Amino acid sequence: MAEAVDGPATLVLDAVGSDQSVGDSLSCAAPGARIVLVGMAALRLGVPAYAVSTEERSLIGSFCYTAAEFRETAAWVGGRPPELAHLIENRVDLDGAPAAFTRLARDASTAAKVLVFPNGLPGETR
Repeated sequence: MAEAVDGPATLVLDAVGSDQSVGDSLSCAAPGARIVLVGMAALRLGVPAYAVSTEERSLIGSFCYTAAEFRETAAWVGGRPPELAHLIENRVDLDGAPAAFTRLARDASTAAKVLVFPNGLPGETR
């Protein structure tokens, strides 16, 4: 994962909140990095304390954000920055969303993230 950001990250945002994602966050985090936990996939996490303490990393929990922060983030993500390209494995319009999520629920899809475009896929004419 560190290769995706050209080396170990000094700030990692874990938007999943599972043992796997926290482990992945630590594996791509530089010594002294901050790891912000915003995802809540699990009520409890098995945190590899050695990877936190010996590398002097900080785990920070965050639950709330302002409406302005949400709008700014949504606008940034909506601009399709190249940093996020590898995170979205499937893109569908609103009509395609039920089938895409059914495939995810049935483990019939390898996509981890599906981006739904309510007004149609970019470049598509209606």
